[in-house]
Amino acid sequence: CCCEVAMEAMATLALMLAWLGAVKAYPGYLTCDRSLEVGSEIMFNAAVQADGHGVTLAGLDCGGSYSPGDQISVDVTPPGGSFQYILEVSGAVLTHDEANCGGTRLVNQGSATLDTSASTGEISIWTAKGIGPSAAVQIHE
Repeated sequence: CCCEVAMEAMATLALMLAWLGAVKAYPGYLTCDRSLEVGSEIMFNAAVQADGHGVTLAGLDCGGSYSPGDQISVDVTPPGGSFQYILEVSGAVLTHDEANCGGTRLVNQGSATLDTSASTGEISIWTAKGIGPSAAVQIHE
């Protein structure tokens, strides 16, 4: 009798903790080994493609040229309605105190610098945003 009640209480507590972990999701919880791309499962939904990305590069247009070693300022204006967002790059490194994943991700920060010292090819930049606790994450490439 007491053991059954205790077991039920423990099972209920475990389910509540799992539910709280699922509800309390922030971009910083997305581990570096998790893909940030359209179709990947984030917050129990497949991430979807969205227009625009709200990223401005100082002195460089999308598709423009850079020279290895250039330090390029990146400003992020979260796409409309953003709740939380991530800036991610490939082909360069973000230099910012809060950058993680080897300098490829930055969470909820308005600006950073792209270090192109080791860059030899195309640099890609995209953002991902969450607009609510149960909505699909939107990827802006």
